[in-house]
Amino acid sequence: MPDQNEAQEVRSKIEKLHTVEDALKSDAKTNSALGLKQSQVDMLLGILLEKEARIAQEEKHKNDAEFAKQVQRLKNAAGRFKKLLIKQARCTHLKGGKHRRNTQAKDYAVYYFTYINSVPAIRCFICRMHWTLKDTKEFLFRNNKKVPNHTKIGWNEAREMLGTSTNTPACSEIPFGTRQGAGLTTQDDFDEIVKAY
Repeated sequence: MPDQNEAQEVRSKIEKLHTVEDALKSDAKTNSALGLKQSQVDMLLGILLEKEARIAQEEKHKNDAEFAKQVQRLKNAAGRFKKLLIKQARCTHLKGGKHRRNTQAKDYAVYYFTYINSVPAIRCFICRMHWTLKDTKEFLFRNNKKVPNHTKIGWNEAREMLGTSTNTPACSEIPFGTRQGAGLTTQDDFDEIVKAY
């Protein structure tokens, strides 16, 4: 549905055309100066009014279609986000997928990641979940807000998974002259980074 401002704009255009039509009908001097008869002026104004009404209708349809597309985009985005949350909640974060044997050694698909501002995170390759330092089993901290933790895994649990993972740490671009988290492999190295922040 188009908003009321657009409808008001269409109404005002039509009113202006009617005002012009009334002015031309009442001005006999203008008609005679142009060499037009009243019937020709009426026909010309009728054509102009039809054209403006058609243009206004096309604009209305275009705005309605754009509004409908935007609503559908929002629904699609919400659906994708919901599916991602469900996937993250169900994910075991283990390598091997459906064909993994129960007797197979646990190798988690998580890795340590350091952002360019030196903030550490633990990420999962499978479900794209990431945990930060403040995350607990109950809550995740995103954009300085507490949100319920749908994975029921906090920073400490993610760090335990990282201990049995064979993946290597990664980082964003490293600004020249700064120490990054690449190459951290032991629990002492992680504790040192956590204390630094």
